[in-house]
Amino acid sequence: MGGTMGEIFTATAAAITQTGVTLQLAGQPAPTQKAYKSLSSAAIAAGDPVLCVRISGTIVVLGRIGIPEKDLNFLFIPLGSAGLLTKDGRQFISRRESNG
Repeated sequence: MGGTMGEIFTATAAAITQTGVTLQLAGQPAPTQKAYKSLSSAAIAAGDPVLCVRISGTIVVLGRIGIPEKDLNFLFIPLGSAGLLTKDGRQFISRRESNG
């Protein structure tokens, strides 16, 4: 296991989709059309600043940049595979599946 770490950079999560996160990259006029994967532990909402890495020809979103306590402000409203809604109505990615 190993490899060379790619470029690490910041972006803004533009949208959360069923397939990943679209990104607003610095200097680009519009968000990416492609949705990129994130770490399964990442709690990301549209508009959040995120830390990313370019690796193996793609981008992986490592997580949200911010104050950790923000993550404690949840209302647990299940949205199926789409995630959870937050107290302020923003949608978070959730890749954890419930067994009932």
